[in-house]
Amino acid sequence: AANEKAKVEVQSEAKALLESVQAYCDKQLAGITEDKSENPLSASRRLNRMIALFKGDAWGKPFEEIQAQIKTDKAFQAEVKAAEVLELLKADANRIGLGSDPQALKRTEAASIAQTLDQICKQFSATKAAKEAASLKATWFR
Repeated sequence: AANEKAKVEVQSEAKALLESVQAYCDKQLAGITEDKSENPLSASRRLNRMIALFKGDAWGKPFEEIQAQIKTDKAFQAEVKAAEVLELLKADANRIGLGSDPQALKRTEAASIAQTLDQICKQFSATKAAKEAASLKATWFR
């Protein structure tokens, strides 16, 4: 009887664990789907993380399907690439004090940052990152 009780307890715990993993996957899938248009970089990173966790598993299938769809989506790929470049650029700008330190414009990195902002606007003109890059350039290089 004790053995049967332990078996039922283990099954119950396993079921709860599986339900928890499924709930986590469902939440991530909903977030990725929502982020695809609003924040492609976040969607891409979350998707890669979920594929790393669940690739080849039944839980990974919906994520692998999304990955297959976005791989051929040129607009999505441009959004992600532009956002990645802009993210790195903003970190550099922050490091040298652009937007907060009046002396920042005199630093050698400032010209390179301005040039990269222009490149983002030109190369990825239809992206959200390009709009943000134009706005940052107007703010930082008045």
